[in-house]
Amino acid sequence: MGTDLKPLIIFGAGETAELAYEYFTQDSPYEVVAFSIDRAYFNEDQFNGLPVVPFDEVTEKYPPSNYCFFVALSSINLNRPRRQKYLEVKDLGYHLASYISSRAQVWRTVTIGENCLIACGTVIQHGAEIGDNVIMLGTLNQIAHRAKIGSHTYITASVSVAGYTEIGSSCFLGLGCKIINDIKIADDCYVAAGALIVRDTDFATMQKGHPARPDPITTHEYFNLEE
Repeated sequence: MGTDLKPLIIFGAGETAELAYEYFTQDSPYEVVAFSIDRAYFNEDQFNGLPVVPFDEVTEKYPPSNYCFFVALSSINLNRPRRQKYLEVKDLGYHLASYISSRAQVWRTVTIGENCLIACGTVIQHGAEIGDNVIMLGTLNQIAHRAKIGSHTYITASVSVAGYTEIGSSCFLGLGCKIINDIKIADDCYVAAGALIVRDTDFATMQKGHPARPDPITTHEYFNLEE
């Protein structure tokens, strides 16, 4: 391990974890040293040539005092598994690292929480606020001035969020969707690919169309969520 690099554990062993591994390895002050997954899914002891450790053993082998953590899970079930694991890792006392691409344009007045991933080609303008555990895994996302992105939200690619807009927590913004200025997207909303949001949304709605309209079924019904 490089002497100037911080050792990092990645939770996950799927596509999101592999992409996170590449980002952190190529372009960050961290060095990935191991992966971790829940014991119920443990069937290989290596991933990308690095050890995989059951999550219930991770503090024994990689204590929080010496290692950082990144939870690399997708938007499945409206981000619920990623949110839950983020909270579990935080409770163990780990510092949760964020990745911000050196090829992203992030203004100095932007605030970004922990366990975030900001991919290359992203533009985040003056005064924007990004919560914890926000994933912008795709490229060409644009977050305008004073916009706010709630914690545990997942933003795909080529998404445009205009100025002073507020995105709630645990939302999903699909490929190429656009949200005009000064809009409030409530918590647990799903914005479909290509949708154009021109009015505030209600809690847990699925927004589709151009301009977007709420679907008759809620996100909690669609994803079979209890909360």
